[in-house]
Amino acid sequence: MRPRFAFAPLSDLYHAPLATIETQATVVLLWEATQGITYTFTFVGSLFLMIGFIALGVAMIRAPAFGRRLGWVSIVLGVLGGVGVVVSLFVFEAIGFMFLADLIFLLLFGRKVYSLSKGPRSIKTVT
Repeated sequence: MRPRFAFAPLSDLYHAPLATIETQATVVLLWEATQGITYTFTFVGSLFLMIGFIALGVAMIRAPAFGRRLGWVSIVLGVLGGVGVVVSLFVFEAIGFMFLADLIFLLLFGRKVYSLSKGPRSIKTVT
């Protein structure tokens, strides 16, 4: 198990010299509750992020500046990342698929937005 800062006080309580068996059993339950909360926030946030990628992909398909290809890539990455998030319910390490999809999407999307920012300005500002 990876060390986590949220669990450090619990670890101190568990390994305290005067900790009884009952105290250690209670600390184990607190540890599991804290870990469950952490995993729940990771799961829900990751799932919403992948749903956002899919929605953004649908919007990009209709936008001529972004094009259909980047829109479909966004949808595919959102679906693959979403599958990784759902599989992470059973195997937590599968959340890595979501992080990989996130990294690829952000690199492609950022590059496209940057290239669009360097193009000719077609929007006139109102003064």
